This record gives sequence, C-alpha cells and structure tokens, in this order.
Amino acid sequence: MEIRELLQTEIWSKETSRRILAPARKYLVPPKRVVVRVAIALGIIVALAGIALTIEMLWMTNGERRVATEALAEIDALQSSVSSESDDFEARDRQAKERIEEADSIAETIRDKRTSTGLWLYLYLTESDREEAEMETKARAFAQQRNIPWRHDREFDRQRQALKIQERLDIRSEVLKAMQ
Repeated sequence: MEIRELLQTEIWSKETSRRILAPARKYLVPPKRVVVRVAIALGIIVALAGIALTIEMLWMTNGERRVATEALAEIDALQSSVSSESDDFEARDRQAKERIEEADSIAETIRDKRTSTGLWLYLYLTESDREEAEMETKARAFAQQRNIPWRHDREFDRQRQALKIQERLDIRSEVLKAMQ
C-alpha cells in the first residue's frame, strides 16, 4: 500500500461519530424548550443588572446630597483661611473632615462614593495649599534670619498659583456636577 492510498483512506467519518454519540445525544443536547427558557432567564438577568448599574451610576441619595453640600461649604470656608495666620484653620479642617467622613459613611451608590472621593480630594488640595504657605513662611523667616537673599520668580509663582486655583475650581465643579 502506497502512501497516497493510505492518506486517502478514511479512518473516522461523521457517520462513525453519529453512531458513537447517538445514545448520549439525548443527554448532551437539551430540548429546544429548555434552551428557550434558559435564554429568557439570562436575558432577564442581564436586563435587571443593567437597570441596577444605571441606578447606581445616576442616582444620588438625599442624605448624601445634603451632607456633601454641607462638607463643600465647610471646605469653601476653609479656603478663606488658608492664607491667613489664624489658628481656626485646624478647627475648620477638623469640621470639614467630620462632614466628609459622614458623607463617606452614608454613601450607598457609586455616584455617592464618587462625590465623597471628590470632597476628599478637594480637602486635600486645600490642606496642601496651607502646608505650602506655612513652609514658605518658615523658609522666608529662615532666609531672613541668616541674611540670605530670598529669590523667586514672580511670574512663575503667579502662573503656579493660577494653575492651583484652576485645579481646585475643576475639582469643585466635578463635585458639584456629581451632586446634581
């Protein structure tokens, strides 16, 4: 027998597969009515999951909205005392953190959590501005004490300050947009 004849010999055919699988076919292939029922059930589950996800993304609870508004007002009040040398910054900072923690604790939906995360970021930027102002004041005092000339680029400082203000405004607007 040549190789060409050997390659043309059919070893396994569809008919062989059908004969072997015929007894198991009734167990392997479910009836059409079962397939239809499973497809309908899966369709309902997918639709309900889509509705639940939409609600999670778009709905904001009333309690979260109220607490987030109060926390935003606290942070805005804190903004005014960033540059001042008053000691009430720490007390206002503590109040703002308490409000944000309250908003965090009652957050139920994805939108609630996104709002409280934005509030934390807005507070962090405010705190970092305060720390930066304190460090600059200390550095100037140190330089003055050691008779070191204080050099800085006014244009760079102005641009940096404008960028920081824009960043805070952007985050504030994102929080407000999430609360609407």
